[in-house]
Amino acid sequence: MTRPLSTEVRSALNLAIDHVLYKRGLHEGTIDEICVEAGVGKPALYRHFGSREQLLVDYLQRRREQRSVLITEAMNAAGLDPKKRVMALVNWIADWIESDDFVGCGFHRALLQRPDGDEQISEIALLQKKWLQRTIAKELGSIIKNSATIARHLFLLIEGSMAAAMYEPNRRSGSDLRRLARTLISQ
Repeated sequence: MTRPLSTEVRSALNLAIDHVLYKRGLHEGTIDEICVEAGVGKPALYRHFGSREQLLVDYLQRRREQRSVLITEAMNAAGLDPKKRVMALVNWIADWIESDDFVGCGFHRALLQRPDGDEQISEIALLQKKWLQRTIAKELGSIIKNSATIARHLFLLIEGSMAAAMYEPNRRSGSDLRRLARTLISQ
């Protein structure tokens, strides 16, 4: 019978996984790098995750939950006005795009980098993308007649801004996203 990992080891592994896989990608980030950064051996990692595939799934599920919570908190802090709530979502993403830590959308990269035949990774990444678009449509639904169309357009602006930020040295796509979003939801 294996001994469960301590909270400290589990936390160190999760932090290392988040850092290595976000910065380096699903293919480039290695188990060795994760173990070195976490200060644990491979047996501890595999005792917790079982396989690299399960580690990737766990990473994306945790990232999805974290992002959803952070975005929802930002929206809730904006109050009850739907347009202000959507702009809080946009501002959260634009701030992230403009941060030094930004290296692209981890879910978009997961879709591009997923191992062949791994539908679970695709499902998790697509769930996050669909959640974002549904959240925007739900907020705008009570005040804008064509909210599904506006939500789709705003979603495409967000996706394009994240993609552009990967090759723009000054990350101005964050401020462009804010300006274009304000224009779009004021229609």
